[in-house]
Amino acid sequence: MHAIDREQIVEQAQGGLGTIDGGPFGAGFDWATSAESDYRTLFPHDPARARQLLAAAGVQNLTLDFVFDSARGAFASAAEIMRDNLRQVGITLNIQPVERSVMVERVYGRQYDLSMQSFTSGGDPAIGYHRIYLTTAAGTNFANATGWGNPEVDRILAEAASVSDIDRRAALYRQAFAIIAPEIPVLVLFNELSTEAYNVRLTGQRQRLDQRDGLELVRWR
Repeated sequence: MHAIDREQIVEQAQGGLGTIDGGPFGAGFDWATSAESDYRTLFPHDPARARQLLAAAGVQNLTLDFVFDSARGAFASAAEIMRDNLRQVGITLNIQPVERSVMVERVYGRQYDLSMQSFTSGGDPAIGYHRIYLTTAAGTNFANATGWGNPEVDRILAEAASVSDIDRRAALYRQAFAIIAPEIPVLVLFNELSTEAYNVRLTGQRQRLDQRDGLELVRWR
């Protein structure tokens, strides 16, 4: 993790349209964050530290297969940056862009070393982010691709999904993050941002709460 320059990925692969958060969840839930489990503090971009850790672990001449959906152009750009980042610490990244169906088969069949996925959580962490870490979601398409699991995290996330008090939920997430962060099963590289431009004569845009807006309500003035 110390080897990956997430700022470079946002600036070059995303054209600056992205933000970097520090925890196991993506953006949108500031109340669920934990300063003690902030990846930016725990694992800052530091190639020298990465080389030191690899040497201490006796890792040499490591090659990793990086599988991702070839239709995602930003993923390809990010992969190139990551390959350069990892080369600096002695790791060879074998970039393998494949069709979506092949990606799903390989990644969720655990036939890969690294992959890049995108997730959203639709207004609540339990909707989309829990599935990334739940043991019961291991091997399920578009859920837990790593196979990582921890019974205590399962218990904590189940409780967090069942209570409505924000302070109580935040405390539970801090407990879960304290377990997840040291193991880093998933690294949130960045949070995607988007830009849109509309003619002033258009009305009816953004009538829904998510990004899947239809065009049936859009009209010319």
